Amino acid sequence: MPKAQNKQVLRRKQINGQTLVIGADVSKEFNSLVLMEHQGQILKMLSKVYNDYTSYRSMIEHVRAAQKSKGSKKVIMGLEPTGHYWRKLAHKAHSEGIKVVFVKTTAVKITESFAEIDPADPVKYDFALTRIGILENCTGHHRSGCQFCELFAICFHG
Repeated sequence: MPKAQNKQVLRRKQINGQTLVIGADVSKEFNSLVLMEHQGQILKMLSKVYNDYTSYRSMIEHVRAAQKSKGSKKVIMGLEPTGHYWRKLAHKAHSEGIKVVFVKTTAVKITESFAEIDPADPVKYDFALTRIGILENCTGHHRSGCQFCELFAICFHG
């Protein structure tokens, strides 16, 4: 199994029946959060968590209440690190013992697409098909040097 897939498997194993998952959409003025069980069942939606002490305190109270009601021993917050707006939220979460992980929405969309190919193992083709993009060799547009790419013959831009 490629190294990237090993990391992905290890990340997924962190989330189990005793994990409360927080999905965060970060923005300049406020953040939108969803508190979920490990299988994705939504427990609570916090549509406007402003970037201030009062809102963060309220957020933590909601997290602790959900944690208590579900018997969750650990909490993981996934967020996309866009700009610098994520820093305050991540710092507050981390200071409260919440593990913060960064998610690229592009990666999530790619994995969803792979799930259509193989629903049982959506990351099966992830490494092989995204390697060129990870190495930043492909811009998505035709350019000099494209003819040397191993995918040139099947590329839409070639």
